[in-house]
Amino acid sequence: MCINENSQKEIIIVSLPVRLKLNKPWSRKAFELLFHAESHKRNGADYDKRLAYISFDNAIEVAIATYVNLNPLQRNGQQFENKSVTFWNENYINKLTFFEEEVKRRAIPEIYSKGQIHWFHEQRNSFYHDGAPTVPSIDDLNEVGEISFWVFSVLFEEPAIKELVGARLAESSNLEPTISNQFVEDAEINLSSIFGDPKKIQTLAIASLIGKWDEANPADMAILKRLTSGF
Repeated sequence: MCINENSQKEIIIVSLPVRLKLNKPWSRKAFELLFHAESHKRNGADYDKRLAYISFDNAIEVAIATYVNLNPLQRNGQQFENKSVTFWNENYINKLTFFEEEVKRRAIPEIYSKGQIHWFHEQRNSFYHDGAPTVPSIDDLNEVGEISFWVFSVLFEEPAIKELVGARLAESSNLEPTISNQFVEDAEINLSSIFGDPKKIQTLAIASLIGKWDEANPADMAILKRLTSGF
């Protein structure tokens, strides 16, 4: 607020730059997955929708796994028994069990139940199996994104996480490799025009790999983890 020369009170709204630094450095891996997901979501192509959904889903699991494995010093002194940590780390459902209990312990509103979060996780799997559509709907994509931001904000006490991701996207140049429309659309590709361009070769390879994989195949999963966390 300031006082103008005519002594009339005038409220001036100043837009302060959004803080780009996370309060808790151990949350960076989950943050990068959110950033990666949101950037692809905004691109809007079918390829980007698939990759955005995968990254949002991964961000949920990474945020929970990171939190339960922290030193108590990074959890405001909160102690967990080793057997409990081992149990939570066993699988996705156990991680959701931890998060459900943590939400109750903190006495905060349960925006999404364990069952709802798990349903979206299963939808991700169904995109590539069981003959289901291979592109997530915009409603499902938006909702899994909201879930991932909520889980992050609860565990790392970062209510402005969406603003942080948005500010990071606004300040960044196009860091994410994108798939050219000629690779996304159902059109004949002239491969002779591709081989001389390393970027086109890279993006075509990514598009081919992301199309489908077998979650029971360790080699497939190793490639997928590299793609979804390495950009």
